Amino acid sequence: MEVVEKNIVHFVHWSKSGITTLVDDIISSLNMFNFEILLLTGDAEDDQKIKRHKTTSLAKNGSTLEALFSLRNMRPKAGTIFHYHSLSPLLLGCLFFRKFKGIYHCHCMYPWLTDQSIKSRTKRALLKAAYQVLEFKSVCVSSEIRDVLQNNLSIPTKYIPNGIENSGTQRKPFLNSKFKEIKFYSVTRLDPEKKITLAIDMLDQVQKLMPQRKITFDIYGDGQERPAIESHLNSRTGADIRMKGYTQEAHNLPEHYDFYISTSSQEGLSLSALQALRGKTPLFTTKVGQIGLDIDDQKNGFLLDFNVDKSANRIFKGLSLSPGSLSKIQNDAFNLYIENYSADIFRREIQSIYS
Repeated sequence: MEVVEKNIVHFVHWSKSGITTLVDDIISSLNMFNFEILLLTGDAEDDQKIKRHKTTSLAKNGSTLEALFSLRNMRPKAGTIFHYHSLSPLLLGCLFFRKFKGIYHCHCMYPWLTDQSIKSRTKRALLKAAYQVLEFKSVCVSSEIRDVLQNNLSIPTKYIPNGIENSGTQRKPFLNSKFKEIKFYSVTRLDPEKKITLAIDMLDQVQKLMPQRKITFDIYGDGQERPAIESHLNSRTGADIRMKGYTQEAHNLPEHYDFYISTSSQEGLSLSALQALRGKTPLFTTKVGQIGLDIDDQKNGFLLDFNVDKSANRIFKGLSLSPGSLSKIQNDAFNLYIENYSADIFRREIQSIYS
């Protein structure tokens, strides 16, 4: 009997994101399937992760009409499965690909999933309507998202945690460290919900609490908030903070830093935070997303809130721990990665969904 390979189309909203990194890993590792990528906005040539695959940029200039025209002229092969990576691609799938099987992948605990504004209620209604039209399989990156989709929207959903390869650099054990300079970093899209200026304010406070040590913070990423962040940097004093721009080398950063910091108010399961766990670079993070749920404060990481003074004091206390205590936190963080977020676990679960 002839084996017919399945065709999987990843429908992605934006380029240069954690989602395109995840899609790249799926395509590169599951070679038993034929893959394509549809990029709703942006140019695939700007994203090293996806331009090496068969990718169609639907609207390089962000034109909705251009995207609709491109979709109308598509002729997918019979049996194609569409893997939708956000709500907008899913809704477009209802218009153009309703005869094909679909998978909705919810990557973030978006505010519209729970808040009561008219706009959010409308989005939830559209998601429920899409489920009736496509009867898609639903997967998500955190147990919190799964519970909301199942309990509030009656959409059966499977929790599949993101996973990454155990490759890249690692920070050396704190037992061998001499802290004259303490180096923080973050890798994120510079959007309002990431609250990068909050992290800046916290580390400025920490610098005042530890004047004998130099606090540095390197910010990797790009996005709409960059001008506002740069303006904020020019109006404050304290830590040595640098804008490093977009990077696709998050796996090679841990050896150069001591701690990773995230003050985001909206997450699913950050790949760059997973790289920090794998790289034995302890996390200071808000209790947001799956990692926020999995961090046991001062056991495998450190939890922050959105109060600058309180969180600055928590960071100060964390930095004041003994080298032995910090080395244990490093190892426990790495074990959290190994037990929950390995690439093998993730790929096996995704393959089962396609099959």
